Amino acid sequence: MTVWEQRDLPVLQALAASEDEDVRQGVLDLSNGQPLDLEMGSAEVYDAVLTLSDAGYIEGEIQPVGPHGALVTHFQVTGRGQQALGQWPLFDELASPATLALLLERLAEEA
Repeated sequence: MTVWEQRDLPVLQALAASEDEDVRQGVLDLSNGQPLDLEMGSAEVYDAVLTLSDAGYIEGEIQPVGPHGALVTHFQVTGRGQQALGQWPLFDELASPATLALLLERLAEEA
């Protein structure tokens, strides 16, 4: 199993699907405990957040707290992150006006 499968992908999935109000508002506290209800500690989630940010899958302001903690604010899963999760279409696949219309309708619902 790769680091992507074991650590980074589960964190990205948890960020995108979290029901926690703070996370939904773009605030993630990685200073202690088991954030995102994942079976990994703050240090692992912190490392995943750094990797996901470097890859362009999430955006936000990362403020280190202690040796392996952080407070992440103003974060969001990017379009590239949603593509990695299969939740956002690849623009190469927008081959017809009908497909583009479906995309715009879905975006309008989210706006």
